[in-house]
Amino acid sequence: MVVSRQRSPEQVVAIALPVPGESETTRACFFGLLLPSNSRYRELYMTTICQAQLHDLERIQIFYNQCCYGGGLNSEDFVLIAHLEQKIVGAVRLCPESGFSVLRGMQVSAPFQRQGIGTQLLQACAEQLADRVCYCIPWQHLRSFYQQVGFQDVSSVEAPALLQERFDRYISRGMNVILMGRLPAP
Repeated sequence: MVVSRQRSPEQVVAIALPVPGESETTRACFFGLLLPSNSRYRELYMTTICQAQLHDLERIQIFYNQCCYGGGLNSEDFVLIAHLEQKIVGAVRLCPESGFSVLRGMQVSAPFQRQGIGTQLLQACAEQLADRVCYCIPWQHLRSFYQQVGFQDVSSVEAPALLQERFDRYISRGMNVILMGRLPAP
């Protein structure tokens, strides 16, 4: 069980629990949204992490556009999504390359950030990567976020050429990113 708290006038408490009977790539997060102190009402929401299906692809692309993420989707990608009721509030892609995977497109809708949804998406990705090498190019301030599932800094000369080029392109644009890799679990 994972518990995270965000302290603000509208305090949010998130509790993530496995969903009985669901596959290991499915998680549920229960969010008790505490409204401002002058409110007498409390709402309970359930967010579910699951593998995207073919019929979800158009909604995922719309979600990515809303997040201003332009990376697109490929049919070979393994995509995980976070649902709140029928709305997609988070998504991430594992993109297969020859001999390794690339974690891309980790996005959580702004109103739902810092509530554990990204962590649950990342943990579900880690389960899929148990026997594969994976790389990602996150923003520098997210280093510890990715380290929690075993990603470590990698020099660009150690990375596959595809990632070296992408990383160099991002750096040349002034993007404050790092190159990280994760080895298979022993």
